[in-house]
Amino acid sequence: MQASAPPIFKRGPSLIVRLAFFAILSLVLLVADARFRYLEEIRAGVSVVLFPLQEAASVPSTLIKRVGEFFVTQAALYRENEQLKRERLLSGSDVQRIRALESENEQLRRLVNAPPIPGRTRTIAEILYETRDPFTRKVVIDRGMMHGVKTGQAVVDHLGVIGQVTRVFPLVAEVSLLTDKSQSVPVQSVRTGVRSITFGLGPEGMVERLTKTSPRLLRDLQRFAPDLHRKLAEMRERNIPYVFGRFIEEGQLAGMVRTDVRTDFAVAFFLSAMNGLVQPAAMERLGLTPRDIPPRAIELFFGGLLTPAGRQEHEKLFPR
Repeated sequence: MQASAPPIFKRGPSLIVRLAFFAILSLVLLVADARFRYLEEIRAGVSVVLFPLQEAASVPSTLIKRVGEFFVTQAALYRENEQLKRERLLSGSDVQRIRALESENEQLRRLVNAPPIPGRTRTIAEILYETRDPFTRKVVIDRGMMHGVKTGQAVVDHLGVIGQVTRVFPLVAEVSLLTDKSQSVPVQSVRTGVRSITFGLGPEGMVERLTKTSPRLLRDLQRFAPDLHRKLAEMRERNIPYVFGRFIEEGQLAGMVRTDVRTDFAVAFFLSAMNGLVQPAAMERLGLTPRDIPPRAIELFFGGLLTPAGRQEHEKLFPR
């Protein structure tokens, strides 16, 4: 009789069995965490253990940021100081008016025997980093359960609401921004008093929504959010010359654009036209939206007003 050789290595379950086991285990853990919140305490403990490692990993970027902030020019500091002085003067009267309204509201509530409104608490926090999930718009702040942060609290900056606390850990908290697709926030129009709910659209949806901006919304931005309106104008002043200038220069090299045209003059001409057309009054008068203006302006700028016959007649009257 011939006996078979004993196996050198002891084999366990096959790869298919292992894959099925861990796949089922992952699904069970996902359902348990989503439905019954069984893993909240484990996740909180892991976050405490990993917090020192996260702080150590962020040291280089924080150091570079601090060094960059140190070498700020005096002119930038002077402009920021002047802007803060203007904002303080403008907000001073608003603060006095709000205090008077709060005092009047308290007197009215006492007259009707209404319970007092509980006081508001504020917590100053700093954004540590953005989450790694490319499909969400979330950030992590340096305040958590130990600092009194709770799920559902609103997160605001000097311009207004920017998001909501959606997950809290002992030392940090996760904030879902307004642009996150899963986020919904109650809002009220200051101009009309209409209450509604705004839903996050994500980066792509936000761009699509901005292209459908109406002249009325731009007028509200000028009145109620001048800082945001100014940033939009600065972005236009920065992007149009860069993109349009490169387009003309590359067209001249390819022989598609006249070489006797000065690039800086063409860019300044187009930018001035765009700045005039995107004004709310001009758009309402022409019946256009911000989405309609760029293609019409580009078509008119490159195509021109004259037909081939009109262009020949023009060259006879005004030869180059």
